[in-house]
Amino acid sequence: MESVVVVVALSVLAFAATNLDNLIVLVGVVSRPGQLFAAVVRGALLSVGLMLVLCVAAAFAADLAPKRWIGMLGLVPIALGVRELLALARRSPDEPLAAGATSAIPPLGVASLMLANSADSLGALVPLFAETRAALLPVIVVAVLAVSLGGCSLARWVASHPRVGPLLQRLGPRLVPFVLIAVGSYVLLDTRTDTLGP
Repeated sequence: MESVVVVVALSVLAFAATNLDNLIVLVGVVSRPGQLFAAVVRGALLSVGLMLVLCVAAAFAADLAPKRWIGMLGLVPIALGVRELLALARRSPDEPLAAGATSAIPPLGVASLMLANSADSLGALVPLFAETRAALLPVIVVAVLAVSLGGCSLARWVASHPRVGPLLQRLGPRLVPFVLIAVGSYVLLDTRTDTLGP
């Protein structure tokens, strides 16, 4: 049971940390004049749903490979984390949200914006899904969807408290590389979560 909690918690943490950039995007979208919050929520859930479908499909495809190779998928989030650390070392002060038009964005537009920023989430979640017993996947999916809904509410709150937004923009990019490296290390260590239960 403890390993179940660990893998679900790690999946949620990986998703939340790799979606800090999407949270910043959502703050910008929610702040637009005339933007309907319901459209933001629908777009966010559509984006996360599509990403989860891709993760599950990729994880099941990985099951066709020899089990001893699945742990090697952990190299993907580690590589992404190292790439993010190198980018941080070269980056000047954090870039502000891009200014755009002030019209409302429909759900498909919100989903497109979020999917464009989801490569790191895919890189972190696919190895975890591949390493996890299939019976646990619905639990992880529900937990990730719940975190996504919480992210929409958090974006709405941040949009109404402008001093929090800059803090999120400053700390978010520094947290993501370490979470990616931790996820990759977890998968490489082969915690055998795919053999839990009867």
